[in-house]
Amino acid sequence: IGPARRLPATTGGFRLEGEEDVLRFPVYVTEAQSRGRPRLRVSYLSAISVAPETSELVASVNGVVVGRTRIQAPGAVKVVEFELPEGSLKLGYNAIDLSASQRHRVDCSLNATYELWTQIDPSRSGLVVAPVAAAGIELKDLAALEPDDGGALPVRVVINDKPSLPRLERMFHAIEAIGLVGRIARPVVEFGSVMTGRAGINLIVGTAAELRGTPDLEAVGPITGPKLAMLPPREDRAPALVVSGTSYDEIESAIATLARGTEPYG
Repeated sequence: IGPARRLPATTGGFRLEGEEDVLRFPVYVTEAQSRGRPRLRVSYLSAISVAPETSELVASVNGVVVGRTRIQAPGAVKVVEFELPEGSLKLGYNAIDLSASQRHRVDCSLNATYELWTQIDPSRSGLVVAPVAAAGIELKDLAALEPDDGGALPVRVVINDKPSLPRLERMFHAIEAIGLVGRIARPVVEFGSVMTGRAGINLIVGTAAELRGTPDLEAVGPITGPKLAMLPPREDRAPALVVSGTSYDEIESAIATLARGTEPYG
């Protein structure tokens, strides 16, 4: 089974509870990912009290039902896939809804409804689509960055030494801008060396002088003013965002441009 583009964490979590419940996940896809016949993979575990004969899990994309299945996974995680009709996914944001109608096996009391639940496994659920094109990732695709196994988006601030206070302040400003532009409900921020893997983003912030000698930085071109540039993912590095300039004021100007972003679409 190939990897899926995982669903992002939201304030609603990944559990469907009670007799009727719904979870909505806002998923951004690029133009290339919106083409073809993608699939929606749902991995779930249900309470033993959920009666499979009268309980159902329904998947919808942008308000259109794309699949339904009986809820029957009390002993181990069950994986189901629904093929999406062509054109279901739109460039930009898409609303993926998972709704559950659950009935108790033996007890119809009010208290028994609290024993009804279906837990979605975020590590094995998501859209089976082409990965974000390594060569074509742009600033507008920040929302398309893939979350980790728990649905959170890792943001690794790359540092090799102790940053000055002005530089540290710009790092925090850039983190905030990424969260706003990418509409990230659950970012996980770390400081350290370059992050590998397919999830998340590396954030490289500093003046041209401070970043001198940083690997691959020549790919962003000369830094003569406020600079924003994306470095595509590689086997040994997750995507990277470079925020730079010849001074801290220019870095702040670049962050302001990043925070303005573009109009959301989809």
